[in-house]
This record gives sequence, structure tokens and C-alpha cells, in this order.
Amino acid sequence: MKTYLFLLLFGISVAQAEVIHCQVTAVSTGDSFACITPQKQTYKISLYQIAAPKRDELYGEAATKALTNLIAGRNIIVHTVPSDQKDHFSGLVQYKQYISCPPPRFPGGPKAFDCYKVVDVNLDMLRQGWARYTGTFEQNPEYSRTQDEAREKWYGIWGRPNF
Repeated sequence: MKTYLFLLLFGISVAQAEVIHCQVTAVSTGDSFACITPQKQTYKISLYQIAAPKRDELYGEAATKALTNLIAGRNIIVHTVPSDQKDHFSGLVQYKQYISCPPPRFPGGPKAFDCYKVVDVNLDMLRQGWARYTGTFEQNPEYSRTQDEAREKWYGIWGRPNF
């Protein structure tokens, strides 16, 4: 249910979206990377509605390093959006970050279950200030507000006036 709500917030039809479970093998820039599925199929992925400086641009290396720190080697989930390209997808990228579970509420209660939070990589790149949101406020108010907050705090690419 959360996945469908997530996709609908971005105006992505559930019928059009493909979900890819893969492990990140390489980060190309601050907004693109390669990954491989358990079936050994490789994909090139770009963060949907996110634009980071390219490696040879101002802050490009820092943006690439930020994305590398977030996802390198991780198992991720990509909610793709329709594209004309066969070998390159754009998508909303997430991973599960495991956290400590609270103790059972009563003695003898369930002891083992997964406790995690879902990390939105696209949002994290905006929060750190290493990327720009290319959509509109109406498409995703949270992304728009997060970018504004990073800009106000002069994080990442916003550390230089008039960028």
C-alpha cells in the first residue's frame, strides 16, 4: 500500500511503474548509477526529477561522493517511471535501513522481526543539498520544501551564492 501511495504522489500510474530490486555496482554521477539484479540483469538508473552536477562541473565530485556514500553496494528498490530508453531507467530510489527493534511488550512475546525505516535516496540528495529538484511544487511538495530548506541553509551546491 505504501508503494502505491508513493507512486501516486508523483503522478506515476501503478500500471506503468516497474519495481526493480538490485544491488548498486557503480555510481556514475550525483544522480545516476548502475545496479545488478539477483538474476544478473544490469540497469543504468537516474534519480527521478533530481539533477545533480556532473563530475566535471562545480560540486560534481562532491555530489557523486554523496550519492556513493548513500547507496554504494546497497540493495535498493527502484520504482521506475516510463522511459523511451531500453537500457536506462529513471526512478524513485529507496533502501531499507535497519534499526534496533523495541523489546517485546510482554515476557514470552515475539522476539525476532525486522525493524527498519525506508530511506528515500532522491529526498536525501535534496536534503544534503547535492541536487536540484526538477519537478513542481504540485508534483511533490515535500521535495520542493526540502530543496528550499537546503538552499536556505546553504548546504551542498547551495553553498555558493547565485547558484
